[in-house]
Amino acid sequence: SKVVNDADVFIDFTVPEATVKNLEVCRAAGTKLVIGTTGLDDAQKAALRALAEWMSRLADIHGWGAIDETCVSVYERAVNARVKACRDLTEGVYVRRDRLDADVDVNAATSIKLTLGVEGSGLVFDFEGTGAQAAGPSNCTYASTIAAILCGLRQIFPEIPACGFGIDGLEIRVPHGSLLNAVYPAAVGGTFDVVGERVSSVVIEALSQAVHGRGKACDGGGGNVIVIESDAREQAFALRLVVGSGGGASGRGDGLSNSDPANRLSDFPSIEAIERTLPVRVIRHAEREGSGGAGRYRGGEGTVFEIASLKRQARLSVYADRYRRGAGGHHRGSRGQTAEIQIHTNGHWQVPENRGRSQDIGLDFGDRVRIATAGGGGYGHPYERAIRLVSEDVTSGRLSRTDAAKRHGVVFTSDSASDYDSGKTFKLRSYRLTSSDVDDFLDEIEALED
Repeated sequence: SKVVNDADVFIDFTVPEATVKNLEVCRAAGTKLVIGTTGLDDAQKAALRALAEWMSRLADIHGWGAIDETCVSVYERAVNARVKACRDLTEGVYVRRDRLDADVDVNAATSIKLTLGVEGSGLVFDFEGTGAQAAGPSNCTYASTIAAILCGLRQIFPEIPACGFGIDGLEIRVPHGSLLNAVYPAAVGGTFDVVGERVSSVVIEALSQAVHGRGKACDGGGGNVIVIESDAREQAFALRLVVGSGGGASGRGDGLSNSDPANRLSDFPSIEAIERTLPVRVIRHAEREGSGGAGRYRGGEGTVFEIASLKRQARLSVYADRYRRGAGGHHRGSRGQTAEIQIHTNGHWQVPENRGRSQDIGLDFGDRVRIATAGGGGYGHPYERAIRLVSEDVTSGRLSRTDAAKRHGVVFTSDSASDYDSGKTFKLRSYRLTSSDVDDFLDEIEALED
């Protein structure tokens, strides 16, 4: 490390320019790269120092020439994997739009709009039409949006390496000052669980229109962060939980139940550990049966989580989404159910005014909180679901006989779902219009309301 032009400079290693295009760089002699750290904060400089130290030790073993060749090879493999994967996409323009709950006005909503252009191996992700940055914390930085795009891309094409090379060469347009490219002084910290997940979902939605079989419906997502805390002198505590939701179905099978979004892997503690260490009581933790969207493959079920406070003067905060609009299905699959939240206080259940954007709601001893997370979207037409699978859904309790007829067009003649009326089933399945067929009109209708 030495000082050149008043900037900390580290002699590092040669990599393709795409990996350092956001840093101030200049080439030095030989196979080394000089990285100027002007404008970086202390944490970023420390990360570069750790990188330089680690790479120097590696160079002592293998030599800078071998490292340079390896970096170039990794870059070429990543780009080639993306180019090869994109050959499975049908050329065209695909537009998807998703609604997010507002973080200040409970009666309002904001939106993410993506126009995906596919031409050969080239992809254009254009977010023009996305809502302006929010007054509250529901904003994303440009870097977080890029990461979410790569995450969504890899959900459809897992063969693309999980590194920045995977999106090198893609054209990404995110309006400055929008929800996904917020500028100071907009709040952005901690929102990737919700907004970033929705970016990944809308990318998956758009890509799934361009590829059949490998596509995937949207996850229930929404973050679903619950915080119960108290700063009482005798026993201060804080409980933070991330409750799973329904995973989107794919062209290969049903969605996962009680799962995490694609961009996050949470570690839900055991119920015993929660109750042993904190003054709360877990009343219920179960699948939210029937919350997944119908389809040839059904969306995963959300989760019902109910917890009671055993402490006076506790506070509840919730940061979640999907309370206005459920996760979208694909290829005529149905949407999953929206999320719900209730608080039992003063002897009756009530819905918080701001639902998934609630903060510091007072809880007394015995007050309960119940959150039902959203289900995942379905994949394929619901009437194409195998009757055997519909029968399993009925016998397992996920569907009633009535729901089996309404959602999948199968009329069972007994509660055991072992026999069905072939004549009535044929008539129902001949009428193939489902709620998902009018999904494309919902945005136009909601735009009129706005």
